[in-house]
Formats: sequence, structure tokens, C-alpha cells
Amino acid sequence: MKANVAWSLFVEGPSDQALVRCLLDEMAIDEVEVESLDGGVSKLATARSGMTIRRGAGRRVALVLDADDNPVARQAEVAQEVKRHALPVDRRFLLPDNKSPGCLETLLLNMVVDAHLGIFECFDQYEACLGDHRYQTPDLKARVYAYCHALAIETGAKKNYRSSSHWNLAAPCLDPLREFLRGLDLSETE
Repeated sequence: MKANVAWSLFVEGPSDQALVRCLLDEMAIDEVEVESLDGGVSKLATARSGMTIRRGAGRRVALVLDADDNPVARQAEVAQEVKRHALPVDRRFLLPDNKSPGCLETLLLNMVVDAHLGIFECFDQYEACLGDHRYQTPDLKARVYAYCHALAIETGAKKNYRSSSHWNLAAPCLDPLREFLRGLDLSETE
């Protein structure tokens, strides 16, 4: 554990971790340590020990998880898990914007730079063709993976969101997450 860290922020996976670290660096916030749960809500119980250790070291604990299809239900599910396992969670945020359905990939699709939107036009044609034949179409993760693959971008924790030729870090879709990250130095709890 790093010294002088006020918050431990737990996220779902390496790609979430890479994006949040990038935003924290961009915002010059260095009092936040970002850790991957290697899964979503179902992994919260396994992180209890780590959260408790960090709380004992004087840190506050926050979560950034995917809202998936129903943000209201997901908030309730997270609250239930936090209570059931006595997790020392002070604040939480659901991607993409703490109120809408979605996930990390929802943000990433909205961060694609205009110069590469053509990749998704090709993908749309591919999905339409599959649909015509009643095949299952790829999900958001597959779209983002295809974008990264087409541009030879690293995936997971090695993903470089700072590359302005691939990702728009000024995209408005990131504003709610930025606001949440700015608030991690506040003394209030959720």
C-alpha cells in the first residue's frame, strides 16, 4: 500500500482501473489508490479483507461498478452486499453516469475519436448481416475489443486512454465520473 493515500477505490477490472487511473492523473489527484476486484458485485465479499485492512490504515473506501441494465436495482444490490458483508464502503458510483444503464464500454464507445467512427459503421453492417441470419450479435465489450484490435491498441490494464488519437478524454460522458473522483477528498459519506 502506498503512503499518503486517503482513498482506496475498488473497480471491476483492469480496463476500469486503467481509465480511472488515467483520469486521476489528468486531474492531479494522487491520494487515491485504484484496485481491481476482478469482477463485479459478486466479488465484493472477497474484497472485504482488503477493504478492512485499508480502513484500518486510515483510508476511506469507494467503489466504481457497472450499472448494467438497471441502475436502481444495481444500487440496491450493491447496498445489500455492503450491508450483508459489513464492507467499509464510504462512497460508490455506477458507470456510466451513476443514473443510466450501462457499463465501462458505454463510456468507451462515447470516447472514440471522430476520426475512427468508421470502424463502428463497419461493425454496424456486420451486426445487420448477422441479424438477417438470426445469429447473436456481439455485445458492447466485443465492439470495444474490435475497435482496439483494429487500431492495435493494448487492452486491459495496459490500455492507454491518454492517446488522443484513439480516445477523447474531454468527452462529456466522463464528466459525472470526474465529479465523483473530485469528491473523494470530501469528508461526507454516502
